[in-house]
Amino acid sequence: MKYAILQLQSYGYYRCLSFSDEETALMGDFLAELGCPGTSLDEWVLDDEQDLTSGNSMVLEKEDSYIYISDYYDQNAEPEKLRIAVKSFMQILSDWKEKVCKVMPKEVTIIRNGDDFTLETKD
Repeated sequence: MKYAILQLQSYGYYRCLSFSDEETALMGDFLAELGCPGTSLDEWVLDDEQDLTSGNSMVLEKEDSYIYISDYYDQNAEPEKLRIAVKSFMQILSDWKEKVCKVMPKEVTIIRNGDDFTLETKD
């Protein structure tokens, strides 16, 4: 089991504070950057014409039935990328909106078990 822990900051945004591995940290950083109310990426995922989108620091690429998440500022020769199936990506976005954005818990733990991600929250 791998994890990333996000903590709600006083200004209303989440920040990834600890993690077990770089790939799971990428998911934490992505969700923290996405923020709340959790901008919809549904149209982008379903659009066959667009294969790339980005935020301030995170880059999302589509290839076949996978989404690749990477850090725009990663300067390693082989930048770290998280590969996630489109179905799992859509599920974590839905969970983020429901479990996090509607409640704004003080802490969110992202648990990664293989290719599956779940969110646990606590106040």
